[in-house]
Amino acid sequence: MASNNRKRAMTGEQVLRAIDELSDSDNFEENDSDRDSIYNPSDNETADLTTYSDSDSDANDAARPKRSGQSQKQQKTTTTDRDSRCANSPHSHVTVLQSVQLSDTNDTQDEVAESIGETWIPLTDTYKPPLLEFTECDGIRLPPDTLSPETLPADFFKLFLTDDIVSTMVRETNRYAGQCMDATTLKPRSRMHDWKETDPCEMKKFLGLVILMGIIQKPSISSYWSTDPVIATPLINKVMSRNRFELLLKFWHFADNTTAEPGDRLGKLKNIVDSLLNRFQSIYYPEKQLSIDEAMVLWRGRLVFRQYIPGKRHKYGVKLYLLCESSGYVINALVYCGKLDPIAGFGHSEAVVFKLMEHYMDVGHELFVDNFYTSVPLAKALLKRKTLLCGTLRRSRKHIPDSVVSAKLKKGEVIRRRNGQIVVLKWYDKRDVLMLTTFHDGKITECNKRNRKGEPIHKPNCVLSYNDYMCGVDRCDQLTSYYSPLRKSLKWYRKVVLHFLDIALTNAYLLYKKVGGSKSQLWFRQNVIRSLLMEDSRGELAEADEMRPFYHHKSGDLSRLSGQHYMDLIPSTSRKANPARKCVQCAKHGTRKETRYFCQTCMSQPALCVVPCFQKFHTVIDN
Repeated sequence: MASNNRKRAMTGEQVLRAIDELSDSDNFEENDSDRDSIYNPSDNETADLTTYSDSDSDANDAARPKRSGQSQKQQKTTTTDRDSRCANSPHSHVTVLQSVQLSDTNDTQDEVAESIGETWIPLTDTYKPPLLEFTECDGIRLPPDTLSPETLPADFFKLFLTDDIVSTMVRETNRYAGQCMDATTLKPRSRMHDWKETDPCEMKKFLGLVILMGIIQKPSISSYWSTDPVIATPLINKVMSRNRFELLLKFWHFADNTTAEPGDRLGKLKNIVDSLLNRFQSIYYPEKQLSIDEAMVLWRGRLVFRQYIPGKRHKYGVKLYLLCESSGYVINALVYCGKLDPIAGFGHSEAVVFKLMEHYMDVGHELFVDNFYTSVPLAKALLKRKTLLCGTLRRSRKHIPDSVVSAKLKKGEVIRRRNGQIVVLKWYDKRDVLMLTTFHDGKITECNKRNRKGEPIHKPNCVLSYNDYMCGVDRCDQLTSYYSPLRKSLKWYRKVVLHFLDIALTNAYLLYKKVGGSKSQLWFRQNVIRSLLMEDSRGELAEADEMRPFYHHKSGDLSRLSGQHYMDLIPSTSRKANPARKCVQCAKHGTRKETRYFCQTCMSQPALCVVPCFQKFHTVIDN
């Protein structure tokens, strides 16, 4: 066999000529599947490149009697020595090229990895990923001592809900109300006849009531004005009547429909959303670690770009792309509006990342994303903009090493490959976890948790960082879900704007926590609501509203069926010496009759005829 091998062997000149020809080829691509297929990593093994060699080369060396007794240390020679030995090898030039890659110095490995774009090499224990310096100062961008724990919650919220935003709402609401009334033939008893133009003071009260409805949950909007003592909320009735609130809600608008661009699906909310996002970014600069994820605004109605995400709390709705820091503070957002979206189509996920990060490139941020966004081209593009990336990875992504995707691992094992600064690894815990990172080495690290047996838990360092900093959008969803003011609506854009106002309130609360505040979110929201409801440019509430009894629907007053009740004359007023009111018992049966008497014991103080209404009202349950 040895003689046959010598006859088929290539001469040294032929081998060198083959190397020169391949090195000049632009289409060269190394296939390292044979080398990787024999690698079975464990917790005790290290990914040292010098311990791996080509299987064919090892088998050939073992077949030579004169080399069988040599140690592994003696077999490791310089690249020149291995080239000279390969002149007597029966194998092709592939062995020579692999030996060049498997040199002993890390510098040579880096040079080869950079020269061959798709080459993935195992990691050594000495590899340390280069780090980027974070050149920005994170924190609140306001003069010192502007905000403190003693600052009113309303002042935090007004940093985002500015007077310009409120004025835009007032202007467009009045405009839209006029357009609707001009284009519609009103019925004689339509409540739209009572419409009067709103102002910033009333708009703030309207927003205060909307936010309050997120704290006090009732089955319908009209329930908030119910006078049934079981579910009554007296404050709401004093701030605004039900009809006025429903009129404002009907005409609540944010843009001029007549100037909308054809095909612009976000035209009705763009002004308000852009203004809020500009305030989010100008007031606060985020920390080094950022994350991008999707959020959903519930919408079950007809909408051409309605999305379905099974993993979300609301599976159907309008999809939002959010850029957050780990605390839950929202920095930037995009509303996905379907195929007509200018960032949709090829490379959509990469376009979303660059759109959200357009003001945060080139300063050294670390970005965490899920497998919807993570890819090798995105990692390379972000590295050019001095931005690091870490995220989970899909098996079907292009440009990732097959040796990692197809590796069979035991629990706790990890396999790592590197291409320049990009590291792709697979770690098996309860299932396979594929990760891509540009600022970790993927080493197994002990975390601060222990399993049920009391043993320390070990995970790759990139997995630990991902778990710590990928929670921003989930944290925001959690905070907004506690007291969400969203209600069923026929207009999808109103729900989206209301969700952004809720995010603004959540961001304001997070700023309060960052300056040292310790109160709960419920306390914070209550104080914001109190400030909005008390916003009154006239300085006083109508005296009639203060003096008027709250319980108008007397049949809901359950105090009428218990205790002793006494009749009295209705007190005189400045206008009438002998005032009279409608008998509630007669009015319920369709008869209009006035009386001068009322029950002073009942909470509602109803006006009643002496006979027989007074007795029926206090004895019949369903009167």
